[in-house]
Amino acid sequence: MVGEIEDFPDEKPYEEYERLQELYFSLASSNKEDYAHRFADELKVMLEKAGAIPFDRIER
Repeated sequence: MVGEIEDFPDEKPYEEYERLQELYFSLASSNKEDYAHRFADELKVMLEKAGAIPFDRIER
């Protein structure tokens, strides 16, 4: 879920980080871009349903 931080077990947290980093950098740029757009679209829908966006206009 967006905004939650997953704690790794005390044993081998760095190895898990390295594994995930290698996986990320092995992906094609287009896959990462597709994921980023999909994530943003899903986050927007979630925030709209929660009433967090859109913001009211600020008049000066």
